Amino acid sequence: MATIMGITDNGPRNLLQSRCVLSLFLISSVTAYGAQWTITPSVTAKDTYSDNINLSNNNKQSDQVLEIVPAIRIQGEGRRLRLNFDYNAQGLHYFENTNDDEVNHRLQSGLSSELIEDHLFLNATANITQQLIDERRGGSNDNISGSDNLSDVFTYEINPYWQQKLGSETETVLGVRYNEVNYSGNNGSGTDSSGQSLYWSVNSAPGVGPVFWRFDYNYDEVDYESQNDTERQSESILVGYQWTPKFNTSLTVGYESQDNDIDNIRNDTDGAFWLAGMEWALSRKTSLSAQYGKRYYGDTYGFNLSHQRKRSVFTLSYSEQQQTIRDQILIGNFWVCPEGVLIGPGCGQEQLRVGDNPESGKEIVLQLPGGTTSQVDDYFISKDTNLGWYHVRKRDSFNVNAYRQEREFQTRNNNELVHGINVGWNRRLSRKVTSNVNLGWSTNDFEDNSDSNTWTATFQLQRQLSRDMSGALEFATQKRTSDIETNEYTENRISVSIRKTF
Repeated sequence: MATIMGITDNGPRNLLQSRCVLSLFLISSVTAYGAQWTITPSVTAKDTYSDNINLSNNNKQSDQVLEIVPAIRIQGEGRRLRLNFDYNAQGLHYFENTNDDEVNHRLQSGLSSELIEDHLFLNATANITQQLIDERRGGSNDNISGSDNLSDVFTYEINPYWQQKLGSETETVLGVRYNEVNYSGNNGSGTDSSGQSLYWSVNSAPGVGPVFWRFDYNYDEVDYESQNDTERQSESILVGYQWTPKFNTSLTVGYESQDNDIDNIRNDTDGAFWLAGMEWALSRKTSLSAQYGKRYYGDTYGFNLSHQRKRSVFTLSYSEQQQTIRDQILIGNFWVCPEGVLIGPGCGQEQLRVGDNPESGKEIVLQLPGGTTSQVDDYFISKDTNLGWYHVRKRDSFNVNAYRQEREFQTRNNNELVHGINVGWNRRLSRKVTSNVNLGWSTNDFEDNSDSNTWTATFQLQRQLSRDMSGALEFATQKRTSDIETNEYTENRISVSIRKTF
């Protein structure tokens, strides 16, 4: 089993990960003068009973699982530093299947620092997660059930960049990124890889005049341990006009190319592209942006609609982009709000690098659900639709998240369509007791006739026992149907837990 300190079979790789985590603290010490630090240790004990611990279709086995999770959260913020570090070790003991005992290390950390005031900046992230190997087989999102379909995924990224004003009307940014995505205990086809990126932009300063422009250059190279290496490059220029304070239009033209040493099922992945876009603040509470254009794969569209009220937010978006599995691991969709706010003006969906910090004055409330895919290294065109509705009342909060992702792979004829919806309701029953109800449905459509549907339901009662201690009782069920009979299962659970902070 992989550990954060590199003392098992994966020692060299894990040692590299631990050095990266250590570097976050070394870098933060350089810019930490005057920063405010909050350190919160905690421990959670949880006892779970499952009637189908292996998520089997015809050989159900029940088991009781004791879960001990020591954790630490470190937050630092100063004039030139923001650090978030969340780490926990999930220890699992199976009373019946003791050979399945394991410890899962989970980390999400990010550093944003200003090394030379107004000029040199450094962002860094390090993360450890457990993710599905084969989406067709399914699994649980807490590592307890069906854990033989999970692998540890280690990622880290370092991103220094230089920012400079060229006179009073022009700004430029030059930066590089280095990242790694590594797998442990992996029986899938995901391959360890390292990526290097160079990006450069020059743009007009905001507020200079009605005409605005921007030039972008991007180069991205990924070296795979046992697959063909890939390269992507693009150059583009955007020119726009601010017709009114609330409405602008723009046109982007450019050229993109790539080389992955694999025969593509598409005719030509290189070529010129163009995008026409608009942004419109329809009112103080409603905004709309949209774009249309042509890329090497044909017509491309996108839009983003947001409507905010005092107690609710509605968002609807559609986007198309070229991605790989490692892109989806490194980048996620998050619900971001002004600090101390859960719902209301200023909140919205943002795409961030996992572990990275949002802009100053904002914080991540949660990572939004979305489609997942098996660990297969390939380019694909990702067509994503996301809908979100969030509403708060005096004692209740509601959320609805729906998603649809279509993946058109570039080197194999096995496209995927994933869509689903998650609904949540939180109610404060008394000063110390809250209830949570969560319902979910997702479906995966594959061209190899291995489609599946998954339904989940969870009910939780949580009580604050003291200032630093809480307890919870939870009932959960999940049911999966599939065109492949062996991938079908039903599981029911009951668990009780207690959490103490120090």
